[in-house]
Order: sequence, then structure tokens, then C-alpha cells
Amino acid sequence: MKIIAALCLLVIVWVAVKSKVRIKTRRGYRGVELPTEAKDSMLSVALAELIATAGGIYISLLLLFSFLDLAVPGKIGVVGIQVDALAGISLVTALLQPIVVRIVKRHAL
Repeated sequence: MKIIAALCLLVIVWVAVKSKVRIKTRRGYRGVELPTEAKDSMLSVALAELIATAGGIYISLLLLFSFLDLAVPGKIGVVGIQVDALAGISLVTALLQPIVVRIVKRHAL
């Protein structure tokens, strides 16, 4: 039983070393290394910026409500989903902000 286990381990190590050598020779043959970092898509960048903007607005609203000692609204229901009121307001504000800026720029002299 120990001999079979040792042979299986030896075969696994041999296959791993062989595949590693094969990858290195292929990489050296082409002269191109495999990418190590993921490439950001336009959607992922836009979503990250939206969440960052909404998060900044959320923190600002939370600080404003805390500073003025106002009661923070509870949760609101949107299409059957319960959302924190300040988070919903900040997300809607972050979504509408580019539209409002574009309208203001068009009507400004």
C-alpha cells in the first residue's frame, strides 16, 4: 500500500514538473508573458465610480444628519427590496448628477 502511494505521489510530482517546464518553454518560445492583472472593462470602471460617488454622498449626508442632530430616516421599499433611506438617496443622487450637470451646462451662457 505504501509503495502504491509513493508511486502515485511520484507520478503527480512528475506531471507537475513536466507541465511547468512545458509552460516555461511555450512562454519563452512566444516571448510573451501571460497577463498577471485583470483588464478593467468600461462597465466595471463606471460601476466602481458610481459606488464611490454614492458612498461619498452617503457619508456626507450621514455627517450632516449627525451634525444637525436630525433623526436618520429608516428603510424604504423599492420594488420589494428594503434599502436604507440615506443609501437610496445617495445612489439616486449619484445617478442623476451627470444628467443635471449636462442640463446646467447646456442652459448656461
